[in-house]
Amino acid sequence: MYPETDVKPILISEKVLKSIELNLPELPEAKISRLTKEYSINREQAEALINNAYDDEFELLAGSLGNAPVVARIYLNIFPELEKAGLDQGNVKVEMVRELLSALDKGTFAKEAIPDILHWMLKNDVRDVEKASESLGVSSVELSDVRAICERVVKERESYIKERGKSALGPIMGIVMKELRGKADGKIISEILNEKIEQLLS
Repeated sequence: MYPETDVKPILISEKVLKSIELNLPELPEAKISRLTKEYSINREQAEALINNAYDDEFELLAGSLGNAPVVARIYLNIFPELEKAGLDQGNVKVEMVRELLSALDKGTFAKEAIPDILHWMLKNDVRDVEKASESLGVSSVELSDVRAICERVVKERESYIKERGKSALGPIMGIVMKELRGKADGKIISEILNEKIEQLLS
């Protein structure tokens, strides 16, 4: 093609070009790399957040509240669980998740209770996280109570633990988690049980 001679060429300054360059959307590969580095999530999670258009909400919440692994789990694991249960996860607004994470940060409940809380809120059309946790009875228990439950369960299954050794930790933890129903953090339970089992086996 021949250049248009009837229209004068428009000169674009270096400043304008730089401005355009700065405002270009982030390329997917660059965003994946940034998300994994900034928020300590893996590549698969970063890709899934972008592919499902959750990346902006994820950054908004993880950037302001932290706890990026939990935020990623809500969007990538819990949301699909809600859909499977016949609930519309589209009704979960970003402010609901923000309130949920704030309550978690305050120690109102353990992260294991999040699926049940969101399920209850959607099923009952309630947007109050505190009301949901109270109705479900998943408010956090004192550490001393968690320790007492762990000690009791270990004592009740002493012979099983001696037979299985350290491999008994998983099944025993499952029993305690079921009893506490999201009222205590799984990491804390695991640490206490590991300590008690080691004491029993030593």
